[in-house]
Amino acid sequence: MGSAYEVLLYHTEVRWLSRGKILERSMALRTEVMFFLKEKESPLLEDFNSVEFIHGLTYLADILGHMNEVNLSIQGPEVYIMDAAELLQALLGKLGLWKRGLEVGNYANFSMLEEVLLHDGVERNKPLSASLQNEMCEHLDTLQNSFTGYFSSGDLNVETWIRNPFSTDVTPLMIQTLPKMILLI
Repeated sequence: MGSAYEVLLYHTEVRWLSRGKILERSMALRTEVMFFLKEKESPLLEDFNSVEFIHGLTYLADILGHMNEVNLSIQGPEVYIMDAAELLQALLGKLGLWKRGLEVGNYANFSMLEEVLLHDGVERNKPLSASLQNEMCEHLDTLQNSFTGYFSSGDLNVETWIRNPFSTDVTPLMIQTLPKMILLI
């Protein structure tokens, strides 16, 4: 078939972190998956022939890909709590930006969805449906609310004095400690 993958493993159980990759690969092998489903006479073939299903699947592949990137970037021996907090704050900000982008029809942050829309949508005149676009926006809202609810209000705030201690104004501290320091002399 000319694809980059020779063997398609058929797994029912996969680790959570690799699910984004599974969706990416499923989309990359969409033709082969459809051929496989047709050969097995699976009722899932109907879904894979649905434009709306493919649009939703590529959106999920993009979102899980972004989540995997963040998840992997906050793990490891050289990652400090300040780095992880900043990455999670950035993710919260990105979720809002992605939602606003989706609302106006900008799919730049969803590379697979954008590619499918350009390939399938423009050529076949099948843009993203309004109902699916609304579902995606609601999903991004839910993700943002879930992350916000998961962390208490101060958990993701990184104190600036930790990153750059010399940028902190120590004048109030000096006024309080100067008399004690004089006694030490």
